[in-house]
Amino acid sequence: MDIIAGERVAGAYRLVSTASLKDPLRQVLRDVGNELGAEGIVLGYLYRFRERKGESFSVEQPASVAFEIHLIRVEDGELVWRGAFDRTQGSLMENLLQISSFFREKGRWVTAEELAAGGLKEVLKTFPGLP
Repeated sequence: MDIIAGERVAGAYRLVSTASLKDPLRQVLRDVGNELGAEGIVLGYLYRFRERKGESFSVEQPASVAFEIHLIRVEDGELVWRGAFDRTQGSLMENLLQISSFFREKGRWVTAEELAAGGLKEVLKTFPGLP
């Protein structure tokens, strides 16, 4: 799997999107993919990225992150894969099912960036073609 550099993608997106201002997003993405000779386009949506209020040992408000990642086939614009993550860190006492996260986070309150990074690792475990 080859990954195309972000600068090259941004340039192709600018070129295609200005030429097709009224086209739906999925068509613009297909056009960008065709311009780059790509088989698929990965697209992300960030719904929530709320930083914790407090310290790693005590919080007023925990970190909260929600996002989706989509893989779209350039050939026909079909959604091939979708991964989603939606989590607000809670205490172990609030949800015993989160015990693995509790140990992974070393029993502390994490930042939104740390929560998002863990969520990304979790979601990408199901991404097609990745080991």
